[in-house]
Amino acid sequence: MSDEKKRSGAGNFIPLLLGGLVLGAFGFYMAISHDSAASSSGKHAKAEAASAGLLPEDLDTTKKSQKFELKGMEPTMQMKMSQSSIRMKEGAPDALLTKVNLTITDEVKNASDGQITVDRSYSDVAIQVEQNGKPALEEISPQVAQLLDTATHQLSVTSTGEVKQFKLTSSPSAQMRQMMAILKDATIMSFPRFAKAEVVLGESWSHEAPYRAGSDDDRVAFTGSYTMANMFVGTVKRDGRELAVIKQDINGTGKGLWKDVQGKTSDVTSHGLGTAVWFVDTTKGTLVSSNVQFEQVTTAGGGLGVQTTTTVELSALK
Repeated sequence: MSDEKKRSGAGNFIPLLLGGLVLGAFGFYMAISHDSAASSSGKHAKAEAASAGLLPEDLDTTKKSQKFELKGMEPTMQMKMSQSSIRMKEGAPDALLTKVNLTITDEVKNASDGQITVDRSYSDVAIQVEQNGKPALEEISPQVAQLLDTATHQLSVTSTGEVKQFKLTSSPSAQMRQMMAILKDATIMSFPRFAKAEVVLGESWSHEAPYRAGSDDDRVAFTGSYTMANMFVGTVKRDGRELAVIKQDINGTGKGLWKDVQGKTSDVTSHGLGTAVWFVDTTKGTLVSSNVQFEQVTTAGGGLGVQTTTTVELSALK
């Protein structure tokens, strides 16, 4: 196994919409702030992922090897994210559901020397929040959606899927800078990390990433790490295109401190497992779609616990 050091920054990823329910956000957001070191493994394993329920039924395992290289971007992608969190509050379950849908438009400005630079913008942003089955944060959600609609930034990504630059190009503001921290981490998560060398069917490669997270009011301080293990599992045909399929297993742990509104500090621990499937155009070298599912349990002192389930779907628009 060989190690190749990769750094992509780390930062806060507490969603603006969740405000004081910060523990409910730990599930997925704690797992995608990157400061990572990648490695590749030559081990061969049987490509089984039926339990994940994400792999296509028409998966073709005829092709025995594949070289993954990001060469460009699909011009328009749709992202759908759903996160549900459940915690016990005064002996009763307290449920929070957040849904975010948006359209991503990328204009490639340069593609050379193993790096792609694009201008990215967002449109058709819709945010919905429910608490215990009833609409919540109805005044805040449209404000955040409007803020996203005006956001533009430039990013540079290497041929292996590492985000090297993320720069705001629209008018800066305090709210926009906070939003950009969220968008940066979401962007990093939206690219799989490719192995540098050609891989054979069933071969795995992985990267480990420590993460840090915190809130602006210093009520939360959290650190941990997760491992993302990737495997080339076959190909599929979609609209006349051959798409290579990568299965990814995610395993994360973390610990930190949480301070309640009375100022009492409690230890926080978390454990999470997830699965993702990525579809990559073997000719164009573009990410065509992905599906990420992640579940995490976070517990704090005194028995307070939060179970969070997050699903993120990304698909190219025709």
